[in-house]
Amino acid sequence: MPDINRVLHLSNTLICACSLLSFPGLVAGSAAAVGGLMSWREVRKRLPPEAKTLAESISAEIEEKLDTLQGEKAATTRLLFPQMIEAALPSPDEIVDSRLDAGALIDLMVGKLSDPEHRLPDHTVPFRRILTPILERVLDDPGFATQLAPAFQRSVLTWLEDIANALSDLSSRYGSLANSLDELRDLRQTELYALSLKFGLDMDVDATPRVLIAELMKKSEDYDSYRVLIDGLDERVAAIANLKGAAQDAAERLDFDEVETLLSRVDEVETEIAAETKEARARNALLRGRVEEAFHHFCGAAACFANVDPTEPARRRILRFAEPLARYAMRYGGDGLNLSVRMVQSVLDERLKAADAWLWSAGQNAAAIGLQNQGTRTGGAEGAALLAEAVAAYRAALEVRTREDHPVDWAMTQNNLGTALQEQGTRTGGTAGAALLAEAVAAYRAALEVRTREDHPVHWALTQENLAIAFESVAGHDSTGDPCEALRMALAHVDAALEIYDPEHMPYDHGTATTLRDRILAKIATHCPSD
Repeated sequence: MPDINRVLHLSNTLICACSLLSFPGLVAGSAAAVGGLMSWREVRKRLPPEAKTLAESISAEIEEKLDTLQGEKAATTRLLFPQMIEAALPSPDEIVDSRLDAGALIDLMVGKLSDPEHRLPDHTVPFRRILTPILERVLDDPGFATQLAPAFQRSVLTWLEDIANALSDLSSRYGSLANSLDELRDLRQTELYALSLKFGLDMDVDATPRVLIAELMKKSEDYDSYRVLIDGLDERVAAIANLKGAAQDAAERLDFDEVETLLSRVDEVETEIAAETKEARARNALLRGRVEEAFHHFCGAAACFANVDPTEPARRRILRFAEPLARYAMRYGGDGLNLSVRMVQSVLDERLKAADAWLWSAGQNAAAIGLQNQGTRTGGAEGAALLAEAVAAYRAALEVRTREDHPVDWAMTQNNLGTALQEQGTRTGGTAGAALLAEAVAAYRAALEVRTREDHPVHWALTQENLAIAFESVAGHDSTGDPCEALRMALAHVDAALEIYDPEHMPYDHGTATTLRDRILAKIATHCPSD
């Protein structure tokens, strides 16, 4: 079955689309003035409360019709349907340019489907059959056309005008919107909100300046890195011109070997330019909150190197492009963790393992981290399955990251494995949970064989803190009769960590470890009064 909440969410967006389709001229001017800022994420916030009933009705109808589908591909169609709606939704600008015709709107939506699986007739035919009558009915509904849609349009218009005015004020005061990022604390709330829309932040229109500034400061850091990448493209283009000029001179001298050498370098630089351009497009998409678009550009950037080195696309995916997707998700939410895992897992095959075993193991570790982060944020059976995948990926990495050949990587992966096993154990009841927690403790202790206090003091302290948390989990597990021994072990390990985490140079780590110690002491006072 499709995700019910997602279908309802998309039903709300369909109502937005129909509302703008009804009278496109009303919003065309303001939308242009805002410079393409209109996106369904913001526009949907202006939907009147009365639309909730209509959206629920549409959602229920879609689910009912999906349940009646027959045939070999029916189950797949039901799963893909929300994805297809999301991928096919016209942009507000496209809605503005469209006509009051449900058939034309469906044609536009089907034309936007780019995924090969989405475009199969087995899926596009029911897509048309289900959505066309729904859109026809909504667009022909007198109450919708005379009441809900105009109210929605007035709300959108007012919002667009406010945002357009704020952006205009920023440009006139600072010369460019980029310059205003350096003066965030001088901006009004509306201006801060307008900038947040520019960067694709899903902020509430009533968010306080403090909250908006905090989020924009993160974007400012990303923007600075993005500008460095863009500026570097100029240098690449200049290098190509110089190389081509040198090749022309060599050709005049009939020095064909030199020509080949120079043109070979031109070929390499042009490949690098193509890849860096796609990477710049990906980071531009991330700046605007378009994570899936960034994913596709990163994939394209990696593919540019296929003719240079067969393993280079995998290297780029694993070591360069997976991280920004995951980091975006950790900062702002969204689907970046899933896309980061997809970025890596797609190249983790036996060919890569044979060609570059270390890179393969790095990919397994990166995939495991993404799966673990997803699992810890997901409840129930789905979260448990993600954590199990993470544990399996860590163990796969350890097939190559042995203590003998890669001791530092081995210790890091053992520590990571411990955190995943600990989360599994905490969620699992009975003796199975106690066994998982024991495996977590064993993994941490293995990491300490390399992460010694003498050679790696900070990593030693981190693993000591993790051991403290693991023993705290053992103490609180439903399979533990007397928690005192586990709590005493937890206290000893957090005290060890605090020997390294001094408050002056490591205030954050000292603070978190101190909070953990206080929590453990409180539990000891409750459960072990003789101590």
